[in-house]
Amino acid sequence: MLNFFRPHRVNNHRTNSDNPSSSSNPPDPSILHVLSPQTLLLGTDTSHLHVYDLRDSSFPSSKPSQTFRPHLPPDDPSYAEPITSLTALPPTSGSTSGFARSWASTAGSTLAVTDLRKGVVKVSEDQGDVLLSSVCIPGLALTRAETKRIRGNAGAEQADKVLVGGADGALTFWERGAWEDQSGRVVVHRESGSGVGEEGTLDALAVLSAAEGRMRVVATGLGNGLIRFVKLGIGANKVVGEVSHDEMRVEGVAALGFDAEGRMISGGGQIVKLWREKMADEQDDEGEEEGEKDGNEVAVDEEEDIEPVVEPAQDFDSDENSNEDSDEELKSRPKKKKKGKKDKGGSHGLQATFKGLD
Repeated sequence: MLNFFRPHRVNNHRTNSDNPSSSSNPPDPSILHVLSPQTLLLGTDTSHLHVYDLRDSSFPSSKPSQTFRPHLPPDDPSYAEPITSLTALPPTSGSTSGFARSWASTAGSTLAVTDLRKGVVKVSEDQGDVLLSSVCIPGLALTRAETKRIRGNAGAEQADKVLVGGADGALTFWERGAWEDQSGRVVVHRESGSGVGEEGTLDALAVLSAAEGRMRVVATGLGNGLIRFVKLGIGANKVVGEVSHDEMRVEGVAALGFDAEGRMISGGGQIVKLWREKMADEQDDEGEEEGEKDGNEVAVDEEEDIEPVVEPAQDFDSDENSNEDSDEELKSRPKKKKKGKKDKGGSHGLQATFKGLD
């Protein structure tokens, strides 16, 4: 039997003492994040960060158990910038619950770290750029020294990285425990000067689930409708490919995520797209067909990374006609080589498109 629940509105409380210049209306929520099965984080467009205890029997009508303003400058109580991202930090080795209790947040041009028990732990220096998105990659080694620490199980927590996307098109790295300033950056988008697709803000980030050693690939959603893949690791840290969420370069990528089967989901404007990872044998088949047309052999180097390639959108009923081919046609087709190996670098082909969503 299905139980249907009426949606409730969470009271986003704020006192006039928090912002003397504000009206009596509560600020609008800007972001929501589930920190653990017991804790819900709610960020607002006035830099308020509310913490709700889901174990409270009066939730969601109850007041937040805690409220922070980690991005509030001490000399400007009227500061009001929306909290643009919330990212949970992995529990430390001394954690008894196994759940995260601290998180990184971005608002305006600063990054802040807050702990449930300690409150605001650290606020970064002004980065001179608006910070829009963030994601945490545990145990990401960008230097040989970090790799050595991880392999020796010493200082592995210090190798945790928070990646932050900015309005200038750069992806910055932040080392856990060194929150004063960024430790490195990768330029994902540069202005071309053509005026087309110049909105290169990094509005969404998502980490590909597949990992090769200590290498990671991060999908970055841009304000110009592109999704670019960035490979991270020792000697890597570069853009390895891209796909297009919006071919017209009008709607930006507002959200990125991955489902249980590893398929990437992108959302922006009124469109949601579903992407599947391309297989290496599909790449080989395409190369063999091109080689047959040109009369030349096409050699595929398995050691090289294959950049993401976009496939045409496929309708859901496209499989209905797949069995209509005759036996003679099937015999005349060239046999495909199946290597059973996934593409490196996070190649994705478009699997489905949902348009006209409000």
